Amino acid sequence: MGKKNVEKKSKVVAKPAKKKSGVKNQGHEFRCLPKIVAQIFIYLKDHPDKRALVDEMSFGALSFFPNKYLNQRLLKQIFDHYDIYDNTIYLDAAAVNITMEIIGNALGLSSKGTPYDTRVVKKELSQEDRDVHKFFQGKTTVTLQDLIKTTPLAIDTNMNKKLFMRSFILFVQKIFLLPNSMANITPIALPTIFYLENTSNRNWALHVHNFLL
Repeated sequence: MGKKNVEKKSKVVAKPAKKKSGVKNQGHEFRCLPKIVAQIFIYLKDHPDKRALVDEMSFGALSFFPNKYLNQRLLKQIFDHYDIYDNTIYLDAAAVNITMEIIGNALGLSSKGTPYDTRVVKKELSQEDRDVHKFFQGKTTVTLQDLIKTTPLAIDTNMNKKLFMRSFILFVQKIFLLPNSMANITPIALPTIFYLENTSNRNWALHVHNFLL
């Protein structure tokens, strides 16, 4: 029995002792749904004008996701081996520290550029931004998908272009980059739709990293 225990321990990278956090896994950590992202990119294949906007916003690399759901057992294994205190996944072969650079490389997101200020101070917003904030506040994933598909870009108006871009940015955060248990958009995602002209120059990897922490 002693030999068996030694062999078992030798397979796992040494892991520091955990403090009890009192946080229970409620299951919402696994609500990340790359399959839905893949389905949106299937739709975008038939709408090159919209796909071009997605590439312009620097989200084109997300198109490589397979059209299937992630293995829940695999996700649970990752969750069980993740240490929240040093932000590291302890696997059999190695310890993987989750850094901004790793997130950027894995998802094709920029890890350079200006970080987002996730605070929304309404009195500092322009009237246009206040209207945008009010319009998107409370929107669900289904509503955002509908906006992505129904917003016409052929009828060229700057308003339609902005509506599509904002809907996609919030959708991809809600369904994949910043998943959570809420039905509505997480508040820290909303400020990202106020600076559309600088979307591709924003540090999206840091944005995701800070959310995970």
